Amino acid sequence: MYTRAAILVAGAGVLSAVQSATFATRWQFVSVALSLAAAAFGLFTMRPIQGRDADARKNLEEMLRADPYSTEMYIYQQNRDGLSTDMGILDRYRKVVLRGYMLLTAAWGSAFLIGLLHSLQLI
Repeated sequence: MYTRAAILVAGAGVLSAVQSATFATRWQFVSVALSLAAAAFGLFTMRPIQGRDADARKNLEEMLRADPYSTEMYIYQQNRDGLSTDMGILDRYRKVVLRGYMLLTAAWGSAFLIGLLHSLQLI
């Protein structure tokens, strides 16, 4: 997920740098604002998160006295719970990155449309 967010931030940075470098009309700031919003979505996704690991020390004495099957099942259940929490976090981040790419696509489209309208001298 971090790679997708990094690509989103880089793409938004390139687009806003290109749009800001050549000033043609004040409408260009629409695409710059959209690309900055997309970069903010990407940066939000890139923040470090702490997942939940299985805590083997929690019931260590009980696990040592228990039979091997129940100990294996306890460890499996703890790992499964931790992984399902991590999958939920990644699913939320996937939705955030997808919205960021939508904003970046809107920024590219608005830059194209504004450039076209400016070259036709309609704005």
